[in-house]
Amino acid sequence: MEPTDNTPQENTGRKRPDLLTVLCVLTFIGSGTGAFSNLMITMNYDETMDYLKQEAFEWPLMELLSRAGYGFFLTGTLLYSTSLAGAIQMWKMRKIGFHLYLVAQILLLLLPLIYIGDYPFPWFDLLITTVFVYLYWKHVRLMK
Repeated sequence: MEPTDNTPQENTGRKRPDLLTVLCVLTFIGSGTGAFSNLMITMNYDETMDYLKQEAFEWPLMELLSRAGYGFFLTGTLLYSTSLAGAIQMWKMRKIGFHLYLVAQILLLLLPLIYIGDYPFPWFDLLITTVFVYLYWKHVRLMK
């Protein structure tokens, strides 16, 4: 019998459910992209801010982000990386991953509210985060 992605995981002896696999892959994409983009902005902060100011974007969100400050993007890099690490641990069927993911996601929801004074509350982000946390939570009992 050929092994698949859903074969028993390291040290747990349990099969990773298909839904958990999908959630983890989506988190790898979303949090990985978030960590990478925030890291690139952090590493090139001055150039990025100069570009945003020179291009005079008409998107209100771009104007808000241009006022966020270096700390916003550095913190975003750390939080998205923590979220990604949590998903990697859940992929390995470890409960600690859920806790890492949960804390990172809550802080990511608060991040723009802390760094950008007039940022509107991210209702859509809250909805997506709630769905993902709930679906991950349903799998915690299967993890070691």
